[in-house]
Amino acid sequence: MVRSTLRMACVIPAFNEESTIGSVVKSAKKYCDCIIVVDDGSNDRTRVMAEHYGVNVISHVIRLGAGAAISTGIRAALRYDIDVIVTLDADGQHDPDDIPSVISPLLDGADIVIGSRTKERSAMPLHKRQELHMP
Repeated sequence: MVRSTLRMACVIPAFNEESTIGSVVKSAKKYCDCIIVVDDGSNDRTRVMAEHYGVNVISHVIRLGAGAAISTGIRAALRYDIDVIVTLDADGQHDPDDIPSVISPLLDGADIVIGSRTKERSAMPLHKRQELHMP
């Protein structure tokens, strides 16, 4: 297992991701001490597939949305002795193998790291940049 000196929890919100959740969880296990999958009201086998990998799975009875699933996962992660919470999409659009480079600024003393799938800030809507206090 490749780990930093920080204890990490990985929160993975999931909705109907039975075909991808296994590979995401398997990759994330290389880096995270605790993995919490929040099944957001899926009507497929997302929960069963995640449980197969021995991770914590929390289920919403109805779909509440990605934000609520992340919030549920973070509240659960805070019950563990961890230093960092990483969120990953269950569909594989975030590569768990990027976790070491994403948390690197934390090891150098940063308080927070916000990742982006796009490299250009201009690709993020202005109102989102303003909410995050980004120029």
